[in-house]
Parts: sequence; C-alpha cells; structure tokens
Amino acid sequence: MAANIEDKVIEKLRVLPEAQQAEVLKFVEDLVGVETKAGNGHPHGRVAIWDKIEEIMRDVPDEILASIPTDGGINASGSDRLTPQLMAQTAGGTR
Repeated sequence: MAANIEDKVIEKLRVLPEAQQAEVLKFVEDLVGVETKAGNGHPHGRVAIWDKIEEIMRDVPDEILASIPTDGGINASGSDRLTPQLMAQTAGGTR
C-alpha cells in the first residue's frame, strides 16, 4: 500500500510546475525533520535553553538561591532597595 501512495504522490508531483515541486520538497523535508527531533522538541544535538539553565542551576546551593531577591535586585540588600526616594536621589546623582 505504501508503494501505491508513493506512486500517486510522484504522479501528482510530476505535473506540478517546478516552483510548486520545490514547495513540496520543502514540506517533505520539514516532515522528515519533525521525525528526527529529540524528545525535547529540538533537533538532535540541540538543547533547549531551559535545559541548559536547569543543568547550570542544579549545583547552586539552596542557601544561595534563597538569598537572591525575587525582584531581580541581586546587588541590593533589603535596606538598599530602590524606593521612589532613592530613585530620585540616584537620578540626580546624589546617592
């Protein structure tokens, strides 16, 4: 049965203009690419950025992670956070 489908596809392909044949080729190549992707949805040999981050962060101690401010102010201590007053001072260069 697969040969029958292949024959039908080739028969239809032969009557198409070259530009449409190129589109069919690209479509088939994309289908083949989908089959060769790894379990993470990326082509073999490529790793998702989240997987890389997870690998890097795996060895960071919990105490360090707990000390990082959740608002991204990694260089600011609790008393040094940018309040509206501090922002005004910083903008004026008087900090």
